[in-house]
Amino acid sequence: MADSIEGLSTSIQALTQEYETVAQNLANMSTAGYKRTLNSFSRELLSRLSENPDTMPEDGAITAISTRDFTQGQLVKTDRSLDMAIQGKGFFVVETPEGPLYTRNGAFQIQRDGRLVDLNGRNVEGADGPIVIPTTISEQSITVSADGSLRSGTTALGRLRIVDFGAEESRLTAKGFNCFSAPADAVSTPATNAAIHQGYQEASNVRSVEEMVNLMVVSRMYETTMSVLRKRQEYARAIMTVANG
Repeated sequence: MADSIEGLSTSIQALTQEYETVAQNLANMSTAGYKRTLNSFSRELLSRLSENPDTMPEDGAITAISTRDFTQGQLVKTDRSLDMAIQGKGFFVVETPEGPLYTRNGAFQIQRDGRLVDLNGRNVEGADGPIVIPTTISEQSITVSADGSLRSGTTALGRLRIVDFGAEESRLTAKGFNCFSAPADAVSTPATNAAIHQGYQEASNVRSVEEMVNLMVVSRMYETTMSVLRKRQEYARAIMTVANG
């Protein structure tokens, strides 16, 4: 009985985590380059539980392990010269005092001193160092090729550093503002299967219908689990009362 109640308590924690994950995904549906979070039990159980939410593992226990879904989002045309989207595997690199961060959000801007930065004012790394745009060059004149090279007419302005983590991509951890950090021992390489599209943003890969279904299923499962937990707690108290008779 104690193991069953403990299992149900674990399930409640997992369902709460899933609810928060779904809510976060839905809140970022319009965030450029956002990659949705998945919980392991979602993929394994929600398809079955969507038909019968009262169905649970025999011991009542459900556990959740979070993973990040890095699948490609749709490219949306913006026609803004400093909006850039990656088609394929890879990340833009931005500099921070704590080290490099990696993002799929290519909405950039130029600081007054000419530095190419992200929306938080952090330097966007180039293949050969920071990218600095001379003040004599207008933003509208900048063109970006598929390999990330920036030019204005015949003037080369640098090339974006785009990196790929391959199989180690799953080790990246979210660090806010749609950026990820990599473990110190993670190995990145120049992205060879990525193409940059100027004037586009990569949309979030959140699937709204799927997330709404998950939200409804999780809510129903939570209610069911709480009801079962209350009944088992009442049964346990009744046994204790009889035992202490």
